[in-house]
Amino acid sequence: MKDRAFDANVRYLVSDNAVLRLDMQTTQARDIGFPGYDPVTSGIDISFPRFDRNKVGLTYDSGPVLGLSSLSVSGYWQGVVKDSILDFNFGPTFFSDNSTHSVINTWGLDAHSGIVAGGGQLTFGLDVYQDNLHDDTQESSLLGSDNNVAVPDSYQRGIGAYVQDEVRLTPRFKLVAGVRGDQYNFVSQNDPHYTGQPFDFSQTAASGNVSALYDVTDHVALTALVGRGFRAPNIEERSFFGVDTTGTVLIEQNPQLKSETSLNTEVGFKVRYDRFTGGFNVYHNAARDFIDLVYTGVDPNSGLQLAHFGNIDRATIEGTEFELSWFASERWTAFGSVAYSRGTDDQTDEPLALIAPLKGVLGLRYHLPRWWAEAATRMVARQDRVPVGQTATPGFAVLDLRGGYEFTDGLLLQLALENAGNTAYVEPFNTHLEPGRNFRMMVGYRF
Repeated sequence: MKDRAFDANVRYLVSDNAVLRLDMQTTQARDIGFPGYDPVTSGIDISFPRFDRNKVGLTYDSGPVLGLSSLSVSGYWQGVVKDSILDFNFGPTFFSDNSTHSVINTWGLDAHSGIVAGGGQLTFGLDVYQDNLHDDTQESSLLGSDNNVAVPDSYQRGIGAYVQDEVRLTPRFKLVAGVRGDQYNFVSQNDPHYTGQPFDFSQTAASGNVSALYDVTDHVALTALVGRGFRAPNIEERSFFGVDTTGTVLIEQNPQLKSETSLNTEVGFKVRYDRFTGGFNVYHNAARDFIDLVYTGVDPNSGLQLAHFGNIDRATIEGTEFELSWFASERWTAFGSVAYSRGTDDQTDEPLALIAPLKGVLGLRYHLPRWWAEAATRMVARQDRVPVGQTATPGFAVLDLRGGYEFTDGLLLQLALENAGNTAYVEPFNTHLEPGRNFRMMVGYRF
């Protein structure tokens, strides 16, 4: 594959306390293939000949104005163009070729501000976004040709308003409480190439949380959080009707798919000393109508696995996270982290799909004022606690080497040698090899 990217931002001082910022990003990737499938020898071609993403954003940030402690207003537009190929050619007669051209245009607006009053910091805001999707598909096989798409012409829109209050009840005890209201709209257009059911769905939901931080000492703080979560199905989960990118699963539409809610609790602590910092958290998320990919059997016509996005009545996701950085000297820093999670269908006691296995990072960094270098290894344990229909994946460890240098005129250079040991491995829930030893270079300029 070939990939090139460009990021830039420009800030303009409108006044002594106001800044106007323009951000631009572009990414262009070509010939992205799936390792393990050589079209010549396997008869399978799964690839993305093109993936382009362009984004432009404009932000206005101000200090105190009109009695407000701050004011920020931003807007953005993003365009994604993606071409995908899913071809199967076995023997002299059997073939199934599919090519899809996808266009996703997104716009969004956000405005937030704050007020300092009564010893607390009140923050409030409003955000709006909309995604517009369009696919063109050409498919041909022994059964004929058609232009049926897996996702119809459609849009999803979200409008959210939120308020949060941060109050320090005592010099050592801080309380933060926030609430948010959202309205979602999911609407399919009149797409003659979509064989699933059309939809026009709207929903309003409320969420919020309360968190607390207590400074036991100047270096140790206890943390706790209780919150209600909410997630509406996205367009793909609500409408996808076709074969997945691996070519092994036929996903059917589920018009009755519901939104999921959860009650989340978390406790932990943070430490900060001159020579080391770190933290430890334990969390428990009790979900209702949890959205998951449910496997339902085998399609008798194609032999593919059948699945759909469905709701699990009650599910639990729990786990723990730990991170630590040790500043051995002014130049040497050692760092590490460990994360573990476990997901369970409470009704069947079966594992949930797509729950990450035990994983950790261990690294060492050397830094001077103008340059730095680090070595870090990422370790992922075997994931064999998977539901029926999902394949277990082996564990692995990958070593990455990175470094950077800042020149006196604002020029930045960063280099990375990823997978330095050329390890053959697959990420959890994937059946395709990740890249072997590869080299990356990034150049930036700050003025």
